[in-house]
Formats: sequence, C-alpha cells, structure tokens
Amino acid sequence: MALTQTCSQCGISKPSKDFSKNANNTSGYDDWCTKCRKSYVISEEKLIEYCKENNRGYSEDLFKQALDNISTKLKKMNIPTGQYDKELIGKSINYYFSKMNLIGNEGKIYSKNKDKKKNNSKIPFELVDKWGKGYSLDELEFLNDRYHQWVTGYECDSPAQLVLFEEICRTQLDIRRARESNQPVDKLVKSLQDLLTSSNVKPVQESGANSLEQASFGVLIKKWENEKPIPEPLDEFKDVDGIKKYMSVWFVGHLSKMLDIDAGVSKDYDNEIKKYTVEIPDGDNLPENNEVDKEED
Repeated sequence: MALTQTCSQCGISKPSKDFSKNANNTSGYDDWCTKCRKSYVISEEKLIEYCKENNRGYSEDLFKQALDNISTKLKKMNIPTGQYDKELIGKSINYYFSKMNLIGNEGKIYSKNKDKKKNNSKIPFELVDKWGKGYSLDELEFLNDRYHQWVTGYECDSPAQLVLFEEICRTQLDIRRARESNQPVDKLVKSLQDLLTSSNVKPVQESGANSLEQASFGVLIKKWENEKPIPEPLDEFKDVDGIKKYMSVWFVGHLSKMLDIDAGVSKDYDNEIKKYTVEIPDGDNLPENNEVDKEED
C-alpha cells in the first residue's frame, strides 16, 4: 500500500508520489503537494516563500543559472514580446525545481520552527496590546491587515462597530487555522455570518443598500433626510446675506398683500414699505397759497 500524507496547503491527503522529495523534513517529502506548488510558485518571491514553508534551501545562484539557461533558449525562438517575461519566469522556475534536490543543504535553509521563535521575539507591543497574547507574528499581521480592510472598506462611526470588526477578524483567523489543520469550519462560518449581519455588512444587506443607490434622486434625498438630516443652523448663520428676508418681504409679503392672504410676513412687509412711504400732512397743517408764492419768489 502506497504511503500518503496530507498537503499543508490544500489539506488533501495524497500519495507520497505527489510530493517532491525533501531530506530536510522528517517525512522525506515537502509539506506541499506538487499541484499546489505549481499553482503557487509563479515568481522568484513565491519561490522563496515556498522554500520557507517547506523547510528547503534556496540558491540564488541556481535561480540565476535557470534564468540564463532559459533566456538563451527563448532568444532562439520567436516568442512575442508580451509573452517573453512570463515564459522566462515560468520555465526558469520549472528548471529550478528539476535541479533543486541537488542543492542539499546549500544556500539559505528556512526552518518554520526557528522562524516562529524568531518572529515571536520581535512582535511589536502595540499588536499584542490590541489583539492579546497567544498569537504569532504572522497571525497578528493577518488580524491587522483584515482589520484595516474592514475599517477602510465600510463606514465605521461607533465603538460598537469597531468591536464587531475586531471579532470578525478573529473569526476569520479561526477559520484559517481550522482549514490549515483540516478541521470542520461550519460553526465558525455561521459565527462569521452572524457577525456580518450584526455589522450590517452582509452581502445580502449590501445588495439592498446598492439598490437604494440606484433609486431616483428624490428617493435618495428622502433617505438621506431620514438617516442623516441636516441640523438647523445657528441664528447668526440663518440669513447671512439677507436673501431670505428679501424674498420673504418683497416677494411673499407683496404677493400676500395683493391676494389679501396672511402668510405670516405681512407685518414685515408693512414695516419695510413704511420706510419708503411719504405721508401727506393733514389739511390744517398745509401752508397758505400766498406763503407758498412768497417762498417761490
């Protein structure tokens, strides 16, 4: 019966022939299966990360040799300019993997256990203070990245919302942990859905919000007035340029006077009209004609 082992990347149990041999691991094979390796390693950075996760040595000289070898071959072929770089990296990585077992313990050896001890000693205090103890540096960075995505991607205007976002991040980390150890995640996913509902960021709720955004302008104004009405301004800012008084007196007031309607501004209209009204004196106070003639002479 063929030996099997579980891929730490996809969590599937596979025959040992689906893993690359690796003398640095007690199992004698890489932790990742060949399929996961090929889909993940698409650049030199990903190759280094793969070596780190699988406790392998990485040789810069071998990768440079691979680039030079593949580049020489590609130059003899009519490769389109836009496809050249992709072909160069892809084939160089394949060349590297075909020779990597020849590295042995040369180059830089990555040990996941050593890295964890090293990382734990350099965990920033502010991260531990925010998220608590019991997390590795990688997990704290995961929590911080997810938290940043939530608070920048959604409106957050209350401490309660911040707490919910923190719990969402912790639940996401628990789900990641469970999947890495090939454990069921049904209950954790249900908890995440409940948190999303409480935070009003569940996809169904977002769809409802998006439908409102596509409503008519009048519906949007009504929605905004109900949710975030504009507060009344201070008295000193209610009519800074006097346009409100001007319209009330000379438009509404005058129209009310013409139609004999009391619109609440008739008094203001009368007061303003008085400023421009010339009152004719009573008959007793009128000057005599001869006095007027004398003044004219």
